[in-house]
Amino acid sequence: MLEELEIIKEQKTDLQTMRFYETPDKRLMFTLNTFCQFIEGEAEQVYHYNLTKSMPKKAKNILILGGGDGLAARNILQMNPSAHIDLVELDKGVADMFSNDMRLTRLNNNSLSKCNLFYEDATEWVKTAMLRYHFIILDLPDGTGPTLKKLYTKEFYADCVRLLKPGGVISIQSNHYIRFQLAQKLDELLGNSEIIDYSVAEFGDGAIVTGKK
Repeated sequence: MLEELEIIKEQKTDLQTMRFYETPDKRLMFTLNTFCQFIEGEAEQVYHYNLTKSMPKKAKNILILGGGDGLAARNILQMNPSAHIDLVELDKGVADMFSNDMRLTRLNNNSLSKCNLFYEDATEWVKTAMLRYHFIILDLPDGTGPTLKKLYTKEFYADCVRLLKPGGVISIQSNHYIRFQLAQKLDELLGNSEIIDYSVAEFGDGAIVTGKK
């Protein structure tokens, strides 16, 4: 599919290659190292709606791990404009792009300007973090390789759960194939879990796994 689309912007960061394509109907597609991250329109909206919809109603302190495109933060701020959002993104180049390109800031409502940004490895950052959160989002890449697999371990989730306030909720980007394994890890850590299945035409089936402290 990518070979048929026009590349409208390409930029290499220290960690990866960002490419932006335009579909025949003028929607934006964003890839990192050829892996599609989102397609503007329904596919993106359905994913981020399901990722953020479990936020507790009175949540004020929010942590987003990943999410350097600002789209999860956009949804949080739509629900609570006064939310305090800490966002941990490994690749500063991604956040810079989505903070400065006019088309992208329109897409994310310039949400990154309202976040506290940390450019660190999320698995290390959570080990020393002190603030406690009402809602934690893991908007991270699929575990396609040894380096990324650490983002889907019980040890990492335990560090994240430690940062939840009582009654706080964690929401994890999953996929259709590993959702039950992720749910089991949250069951062991929190005593509960919920799987939110969704489907979009361009990506097929996806899942979000949540748990409450």
